[in-house]
Amino acid sequence: MPLHSTHFTSACINFIKQWQGLSLEKYQDKKGIWVIGFGHEITADETFDSPITLMQAENLLLTDLNICEGFIHKEMPQIKDRFQQEAMMAWMLSVGITRFCTAGLWPGAISQPETL
Repeated sequence: MPLHSTHFTSACINFIKQWQGLSLEKYQDKKGIWVIGFGHEITADETFDSPITLMQAENLLLTDLNICEGFIHKEMPQIKDRFQQEAMMAWMLSVGITRFCTAGLWPGAISQPETL
């Protein structure tokens, strides 16, 4: 069953899925970061020793979107428009949540995504 969210638009979810692609097995991206699913960055406390299911990948995507949204609300409260928020979320996932939040890609990038 395709992912449906009452919180994020289907256009946002579909764009991210298409852009990120799907890998049910973990792999290292171009920057050497371990990822799985639709570009989910594997954290130190996560282990994925076997392939995941599509449902697990979609749940990881929703979790990542919620992290991005929380970061935007905390650090960029001036962005109120849903389309702009979702465009920012797609950018964050494209860059990598951790890299986006810590690399100074925008003025004031000081927060760690895990602290949201």
